[in-house]
Amino acid sequence: MKPRLLYGDEKYLVNRRLAEICAKLLPPGAELMNRDFFEGKAVPARQIIDAALTAPFLAETRVVVVSGSGLFSPGRKDDSEHIARFLDETPESTALIFAEDGVDRRGKLYKKLAEQGEVAEFKTPGEKDMINWICGEAEKAGKTLTRSCAAVLLRTVAQDMYSVKNELGKLTAYVGERREIAAADVGAVCSPSLAARVFDLTDAVGGKNVKAALDIYNNMLIMREEPLRILSMIARQFRIMLQCAGLAAKGFGMGEISDRLSLRGFAAEEYLRQGAGRTLRDMRKALEDCLETDVAVKTGLVGDRLGVEMLILRLSGGYNNK
Repeated sequence: MKPRLLYGDEKYLVNRRLAEICAKLLPPGAELMNRDFFEGKAVPARQIIDAALTAPFLAETRVVVVSGSGLFSPGRKDDSEHIARFLDETPESTALIFAEDGVDRRGKLYKKLAEQGEVAEFKTPGEKDMINWICGEAEKAGKTLTRSCAAVLLRTVAQDMYSVKNELGKLTAYVGERREIAAADVGAVCSPSLAARVFDLTDAVGGKNVKAALDIYNNMLIMREEPLRILSMIARQFRIMLQCAGLAAKGFGMGEISDRLSLRGFAAEEYLRQGAGRTLRDMRKALEDCLETDVAVKTGLVGDRLGVEMLILRLSGGYNNK
């Protein structure tokens, strides 16, 4: 049987496809004796091979699943090449399936498996498809929500499908017997992602609302976000804001900006909105301040928490654009 590689940044889709394959290959009740599951980078190649060489028990197929092994990324060269050589010897009765986050397409194992088996990449769907999926999942749970409400949910929470599905579950429980989920419900019960909170922080900074900016920052600390992670997200925010503004200044439309920067449509709109009151020089200066803060923290000149707080105060104070 041909080996398979399922990979990509959307684990929900990877795991759903994996479950579909296993259900198709193994009849109900055969999983216990005919499926091996190995997870993590510590699993030796020899153990995977031994499982793959084992004949199925009272079934036609043995399924061997290897998840998050790192065999398709740099760092496990010997094990990776060992598995690559073994692919020529895999019994026809064995379905060898790899489920990975990312892969190095230059590696021998990837090339060998792509040549002999099946490779499928799973990316997080675009905005339109995600909204369709959210509405469909709500319908399965006996609830309805408008496309605009689904967009609010998508912009509020972490955008991987597992996170969205979990938040949708919370919304379903929150509204109880009420059938329709409203945008106000999203604000009431859903956990904003770090990116969403940084958007709010940047809005407060842009409005020179120091109190609101510091309140958001302190709430993020209470939620145990690391100051340096917050700093990196602030820098990312200004970097993308600068890129969007630069492309818009050259006459690129919203769709072109989204495509060039791999952004969802609504994200490009938000970055342009936040950058509307700033000059390109402002945004470059903000990035320079982020870099200076990062260096100051990492060289011990200032503590991480205080350093980011001082940065927020500086950014909220505006710049001299002369």
